[in-house]
Amino acid sequence: MPAATHDTLVDVAVLGGGPVGLFLGNLVHEYLSTVPSTLGGPDPARRVLVVERADGASPNSKAIAVHARTLEVMASLGPESRVAQDLVDGELPYPDRRGDLCAGSPIEAMQFGDFKHSSLGELNPPTADRIQSPYPYIMMRPQFDTERLLIDEMKRRTAKDGAIDLRLRTEVVGLRASTRHAEYPVEITLRDLASGTSRVVFAKYAVGCDGGRSTVRHLAGIALEGHTREDIFWMADVRIRTNEGGDRVSRDTAWNAGRVFKISFSRFGTVFMMPLQGDHLRDPIHRIVMLGGDEQVAAMGEPLESFLDTAGLPEGAAASSAKAADGFLDKHSGGDSGTSGSGRRTAAVPTPPPTLAGFERLFNARLQVPWSEVVSPGEPVTLDDPHRTGYTLHDAQWLTRFRVNERVAAAYGVPAPGATGDEASRLRVFLAGDAAHVHSPAGGMGMNLGLQDAQNLAFKLAAAVISGSTGRDTALATYGAERRPMAQAVVANTSRLTDLGARFPRVLRFILGTVLPFFARWFPRVLAPEKTAANVGLATVYPAKPSAVAGEATWVDAKAASRVTSKGGVGLLHAAGHRGPARGLLQAITTDSTGKASAVTAAPLDLIVASRITHSVLLLAPHDRMDQVKFTLPSACANWCTVQLISLRTTPPAVPHCLTQQSPVPLIVTGSDCHHGKLGDGKGRSVRDAMQLQRTAVPAGVARWEDANGDVAQYLFGTTHHHDFGVSKVHGGAEAVRAWALVVRPDGIMAMAGLGITGDEVAEFLAKFVPLGVE
Repeated sequence: MPAATHDTLVDVAVLGGGPVGLFLGNLVHEYLSTVPSTLGGPDPARRVLVVERADGASPNSKAIAVHARTLEVMASLGPESRVAQDLVDGELPYPDRRGDLCAGSPIEAMQFGDFKHSSLGELNPPTADRIQSPYPYIMMRPQFDTERLLIDEMKRRTAKDGAIDLRLRTEVVGLRASTRHAEYPVEITLRDLASGTSRVVFAKYAVGCDGGRSTVRHLAGIALEGHTREDIFWMADVRIRTNEGGDRVSRDTAWNAGRVFKISFSRFGTVFMMPLQGDHLRDPIHRIVMLGGDEQVAAMGEPLESFLDTAGLPEGAAASSAKAADGFLDKHSGGDSGTSGSGRRTAAVPTPPPTLAGFERLFNARLQVPWSEVVSPGEPVTLDDPHRTGYTLHDAQWLTRFRVNERVAAAYGVPAPGATGDEASRLRVFLAGDAAHVHSPAGGMGMNLGLQDAQNLAFKLAAAVISGSTGRDTALATYGAERRPMAQAVVANTSRLTDLGARFPRVLRFILGTVLPFFARWFPRVLAPEKTAANVGLATVYPAKPSAVAGEATWVDAKAASRVTSKGGVGLLHAAGHRGPARGLLQAITTDSTGKASAVTAAPLDLIVASRITHSVLLLAPHDRMDQVKFTLPSACANWCTVQLISLRTTPPAVPHCLTQQSPVPLIVTGSDCHHGKLGDGKGRSVRDAMQLQRTAVPAGVARWEDANGDVAQYLFGTTHHHDFGVSKVHGGAEAVRAWALVVRPDGIMAMAGLGITGDEVAEFLAKFVPLGVE
């Protein structure tokens, strides 16, 4: 404990209160407030601080896609939190003058067409049986809903123990190393925007979650490496009035808003249309994104200024912002961040947004298909069809125009600026979310990538705080080693998608409408839907990469890689570094104080969440051999682990799970094979509800479970049952049983996975990252 002081001391300072910062603050608090007694229990002196320049949740929709893995990430906030569940079905008022109540809407398909055809093909997300998640879908949910839920979650935590503090209308103006408090070596200067006064806080660790124009990144001297795209995006959140039915946007057709979104190709570029509100509304708000908006205006031979709202801006602002060589036209504010590759800020260039009338003209020039054809595929329309165009956009919630940076921070963690001595090599300042990576919005990756950054970093920060001066910097170094390659992959993939959509729409049309459907039909394994999911956390995430070079090792065991297959031919489908099992019906029998027995059910994700800051050691063996399994953890290692036994089935489940009976859905099909229109009878919500598993709190003391319907085995081994799963080994005439062991980190990633892993091997591996002697 530090000596009494009037200075503000915090363990973790989260600098930026968007969705990534809010989630990171909440999750670090969850870990610190639930430390098991074997690690000393919760310390009431531990504090988390979150600061944000704004006065609350953003009024703009911003990121609108929440991926399956991200919902699992949200579930890690603990059994008392409702954030993950409310993101799915919680009804929140839309922040406009109408205030319609809206819940999340799962995406069933992405349809694409051109200016003459309403549907050329359909791209399908991974099916529920492939995803094997308690939340098996991509959810459409505006970012302000995510922020509001996370702010409410933080208020709940503040009221509970006061150990987390959210300060709004506060900005960071200084960041440096300090020797004033040895255990709190990061000095942060904050300015209250309401009063203009400044104050200093001291932290053990600071995390910049303050967006693409990060002040923290600038003060830490971290370069943002990459380039700025030249093409300009135009984006709007509007209602669409058609010339076929007034304000009613075909609610009664086969298409239900919130489940399918549309991509249309034209000679001017690609246009995306995504419903932001559900099918219960008469005229839902849509997100419309047009790639290459400025280029389209030039092709139409008209002055750019006539399409833009330049009121109050200097003369020539439109031209100067479009020609900025190294600027960043921020899609959220419409302003130029002027963030250079060196990480330093340059003067801002005003960026005028489009006018609603100007946006409407560009939209109608690109989308010339009647809305009934957009929402219900039919015959191609002719160019002289009087109803082929003429949409009216109204009730604009947000109009913006921006250019995208494609950059990744040179480092994800650095010492505090100006640090000397031992502190000069200690990682104290980190970046997460848009502060660490900026890229095209194609694919809806940005917020999801940032939230997964936060989950990866949260348990490592919490472990470092718990460990104190005996902590392992190698653990914090794995954050950048694991997350930076993920960001680089996302930047590269979204850049390619944007190139095709903005510059080569005809090529993209040919690929999506002809080439990929052919391969998907004849080579389904090559284009399986789940293979598109690597960048959102559903496939292998972190490779086992031990390295003697600081900052290159990952928190994944390389030695176990050779033990994923038994001699009997049964083997794990996923090696260490992959997301662990999350979905499945696990059953246990508990007995109360009166001797009354009752059944308890949980999902593997519930076991991981219940383990909090400790690693979950899942031992798996057939139910008739589980009693023969021998596994002992060294006592010091046991402090950082929670052991759970899962009995696997040796016979087929009596009632196959509904997910195993789904018909296979190819990644992509042609327009004639579209499923769109076949689920337009209101089944979307019931399908979602049938696929979703209810979360539960795991009772204390329950540590043995049965894989009731074989879902866990199906995910891990590709079968629901097996006579021995390869665990038996005859040696010297006697049969020995070795369990399959998964060592799952608090973020749900398997750090170790293999057959016959021993407790001593687990201890040897974890000792590289956490001080096993801490009690």
